[in-house]
Amino acid sequence: MDQARPKPLPPVTIHFLGTSAGSGPTSGRNCSSLAVHFSNEIWLFDAADGSLNRLVQVPLRPTSITRIFITHLHGDHVLGLVAILVAALYPPDGPSVTAGSSIPQVPKGRPKVDIYGPRGVRKLVRTSLEITRPSIIDSKEWFAVHELLLPTEESSVPTSQDDLLGNEVAGRDLYPDEQGVWRCIVPEGSRNAGKGWAVHAGPIEHRVPSLGFILQEPTPRLPLDTAALIPLLQSNATALAEQDPPIRHPLSLLSYLTSVPPPQPFSLPSGEILHPPDPSGVSPRKIVIFGDCTGGTKNAAFREMCHEPSLLIHECTRAAVPDYIQPSKKMKGVGSDRDALRSLEVDKRRHAQEKALLRGHSSPIEVGEFAREIQPKRLILNHFSVMLKSPHYASTQPFPPILSPQASAKQSGDSAGPTRTAEEQLTATELQARLSMQSIADQVGEVWLDQEQAGLSGSATGLAETATQMIVPARDFMAITFGSHELSHAESEQIQTHMADVASVMRQWKDEGRIKLGRGADERWLTR
Repeated sequence: MDQARPKPLPPVTIHFLGTSAGSGPTSGRNCSSLAVHFSNEIWLFDAADGSLNRLVQVPLRPTSITRIFITHLHGDHVLGLVAILVAALYPPDGPSVTAGSSIPQVPKGRPKVDIYGPRGVRKLVRTSLEITRPSIIDSKEWFAVHELLLPTEESSVPTSQDDLLGNEVAGRDLYPDEQGVWRCIVPEGSRNAGKGWAVHAGPIEHRVPSLGFILQEPTPRLPLDTAALIPLLQSNATALAEQDPPIRHPLSLLSYLTSVPPPQPFSLPSGEILHPPDPSGVSPRKIVIFGDCTGGTKNAAFREMCHEPSLLIHECTRAAVPDYIQPSKKMKGVGSDRDALRSLEVDKRRHAQEKALLRGHSSPIEVGEFAREIQPKRLILNHFSVMLKSPHYASTQPFPPILSPQASAKQSGDSAGPTRTAEEQLTATELQARLSMQSIADQVGEVWLDQEQAGLSGSATGLAETATQMIVPARDFMAITFGSHELSHAESEQIQTHMADVASVMRQWKDEGRIKLGRGADERWLTR
């Protein structure tokens, strides 16, 4: 039977709630957390202190959270976990239930919220809830904590029925396979609202056990030809109801045929065989989210699983900002000597790399090398040191105009959220922050293309004028939405427009040390 054309994939949005390293938070950045938004379901990755407030500011509903993934147990990634769990399980406007009160006892089934993380996360959650005794302990909303254990590890706390909290479901102890990878910690098709995405995890290098996660979309399939199927199912209604077991609602077979993973063919009493839809030929999306690490992963199997993701989110904690953006004391006496300037820039990048690796983090060099290896379609840089100031764009888009007005400092953290903040005139300090973050993206791009010298040979923007990759430094409240594995035409145009604008501004900033804004009576200059 004829089948329709492929449908567009439903958009997925990533909201960055906190983009600071553990030396934060700062006035511009909260510590680590991001939310993956599938229409009416949210998966949260890390939960620093203050993440609940950021979540509400976006705004996203905490009650839409169904899964929380923790990359590692450093405080700047987990100290807001229990607050978010409480909000997700028991909304503030719900009925009042106090600890010890009488509530209807229902059988423990599928939990409303599943938490995944390394050994210790179960103990962290249970101990915090036992001590603080929030009302959710005795509510009828369930949660489960699943620990990803190394082969030599045991669960951080017992999981027998007697050890569980009132509304805790026994979580799983998950061990890696022989290749050291935790495959299908969330199996494909486990929830419809999450569009059936599977989740895998693997080891990455940090000072403590740290995890990277892969979110894999099921293979997109063609729509069912319901115009042909519905009459066929209705004509078999009586015979289907008489089967053992009976199928009293024949149209329910439409849901069966489109379930994930694809089911076995179904034979009708009349003899026709119904098959699940064929693959549409549209590439499924893959999202790779890494916690703190020294660059990618050393696990060969996990690295191969990360190949060609639709989106890679990777930390870039330490980086050197070129002196033509923010002049340093070391520039005094160097003048315009190109060799001396180049040597100084090389030293700064090497020093930033050494600092990053010493603390188990990454610099643009490590990120670029990993990107060159796995070739992501989109790359978001995350987890920045407090020395790398956050820009204050009024827009939440990945590519706001480089010379656009800045968000009001007073209102950028207002509970109304970033989209309603007032705008102020762009300042030189704000422009330096924007150019600094762009320079970090440029450095990653140079390494990615194996042309590190491009940014050190006199070009103010390295490869900015010719780059076609999407490399975006994250900032709090930024959101990226994409509906395809490959870059869309609109995304490619955004990148080219943005990079051309940045190249022009960066060149003026370097060569002239100032930028002119406005015209006529509104004309003014920003000076380095």
